[in-house]
Amino acid sequence: MACGHSLWYANRMAQYELIVLGSPSNEDLSVLGDRLAETAKAFGMTMPDDLIIRTAKSMGSRKVTSSTAALYFGSDPAVDAELVDELEAARVPIIPVVPVGASVSASVPAEIAETNAFFADPSDKRRERLSAVALEVLG
Repeated sequence: MACGHSLWYANRMAQYELIVLGSPSNEDLSVLGDRLAETAKAFGMTMPDDLIIRTAKSMGSRKVTSSTAALYFGSDPAVDAELVDELEAARVPIIPVVPVGASVSASVPAEIAETNAFFADPSDKRRERLSAVALEVLG
């Protein structure tokens, strides 16, 4: 998962961590990073010092004492399935993210297929609703 966004750091530690797994588009990653940076700033926080976004590649650097949540962008349920298992074992909340009208059970690993999913509306180009849900789950 490639993303050149400057807010995505592999080895930083933060109070809040959002892990993005599955098959997000580069646009999803970039826009989500922008929205979360705006929100963090509004609360007097900075990225990546207070809030960090991790991907599968940097998940091994996560700080287990941070408040953590994950978004799983559905498409191929086999993508990052072992990381879903790891997060489930650590009791990290994982929100399945699927396009409106898509089948959740066909898009995400079976372990999270029964979890309340976020249905991404293609008209929400700024990903504001998704950002709000991610921050709500983070605490």
